[in-house]
Amino acid sequence: MTKIAGRLAAQVLPLILLVATITLYFSFIMQYALNIPYHDGVVDFLKTMVLVDRADNFKDSVSIFLAGYNDHQTTASRLLVYAVYLIQGEVNFQTLMAIANIGLTMILLLFYLRIQHEELRWLWLLAAALVLLNLKNSANIFFAQSAFPYFLCYLYSFAGIYVLHKVTITRFALALCFCALASFTFAAGYALWILGGASLAHQSLVQKNRSLGYLAAWVLLACGALGLWILSDAGALALWHLGVNPEAVDEAGIVGLAALPNSMVGGAPLTDLLVRHLIWFFAILGSAFSHDDAAIAIGAGVLLVGALTVFSFLAVRKDDIRLELCCWFVVASAAMVTFGRAKFGLPDPVLNSRYTVMSLLLVAAMVVLSQVGIKKRSVAGSWIMVILAATYSYWTYLYFLPVVEDFHDDRVVIFNQAKYPVLGYSLQYTNGIALEAIERGLYVPPCRPYPQCSTSSGLGAATPPRRDDSGRKATNP
Repeated sequence: MTKIAGRLAAQVLPLILLVATITLYFSFIMQYALNIPYHDGVVDFLKTMVLVDRADNFKDSVSIFLAGYNDHQTTASRLLVYAVYLIQGEVNFQTLMAIANIGLTMILLLFYLRIQHEELRWLWLLAAALVLLNLKNSANIFFAQSAFPYFLCYLYSFAGIYVLHKVTITRFALALCFCALASFTFAAGYALWILGGASLAHQSLVQKNRSLGYLAAWVLLACGALGLWILSDAGALALWHLGVNPEAVDEAGIVGLAALPNSMVGGAPLTDLLVRHLIWFFAILGSAFSHDDAAIAIGAGVLLVGALTVFSFLAVRKDDIRLELCCWFVVASAAMVTFGRAKFGLPDPVLNSRYTVMSLLLVAAMVVLSQVGIKKRSVAGSWIMVILAATYSYWTYLYFLPVVEDFHDDRVVIFNQAKYPVLGYSLQYTNGIALEAIERGLYVPPCRPYPQCSTSSGLGAATPPRRDDSGRKATNP
């Protein structure tokens, strides 16, 4: 009887709760997800689809997919959007949000692969899921174009680190594919080349169970990939802030940036710049722990990096350091984001921004990592960790539910006004992109006024005629 109770507490109940957590997460997402493009979803995803639909030949289409977007290459995301269009017949932003969040959830599968033989694996995964799948991350969850780089890039990068473990020719080639996906999803994905090299160096120089040839080949390919990125428009913009596309940029936005103090845009002494970048860096990594106090976030970030350093030092001689490398990838990506964004303002807005996913990923991974490193494990100790994670998840739910509801309602109001605004672009320009996407059948918006028009017809009634954004009556899709 005692063995049965122990098994229920250690494996069966945690697994049930893990499935319930994931199910509730997705049911909540679909409750608030809107098939309405938001900001970069217009000027990246819809614009790309419009340009591809206009293209006269395959070569032009390829160049459109490969074009940089600000300081990122989003080719992999654009191709995924195009695949959704081919399968579904339209660019549906609810579907895109679901895909991105599935990618975030699949990171838990990678964590599982690291601890699949541990008796308390489901307890550890449950705690990690409660940290990772919560509304602190709402800035990404309901913003498809943001969720793609911030969720899928980490999935690709973690997967690349995982397949490089006990490398073979096949695993090496697969890791290169993941490198390409990560690099062409988010600029921070290029950090995978560095962490992949660290994995191969560990295997060839520390463990001495793999040939140095893998490391040498990886270094050569990494130098080539990073060199091409630096020479690209996206790399030039990321590193030197050159090549900004002035097309349809709102002059008021540029004036606003120019009005920032010199200390915010690079005119400060080197020591001030260094301090500001460090503050940003640790605020990003610790942002999971505070909604409104940058000092708490910075302190938490310092502690997380310190703990990770200790864990990594203790794991140097171990055979499997995949989880440690995944954590360091998050740290590296936070450093890259800091380099690109710290000059534009103070770190306070970071605490509740899309960058928070980095902190959540780091904490979730270290929840698992800390348990792996503990020699004397207990069911009771693991349950205490789960209770703490559940308390944190509930705390963020209470705080961010009104934020999510306001965000949802504001988007509906703007949509019902037939507007598709994007920060830094004129409304005429962004509305033009959305209108052309609708006219070409690439995007089918909800009816207006939403949501009344979708519920007034009643269950089983015919779908009410949609109106396009010019106000003309349209036929049912």
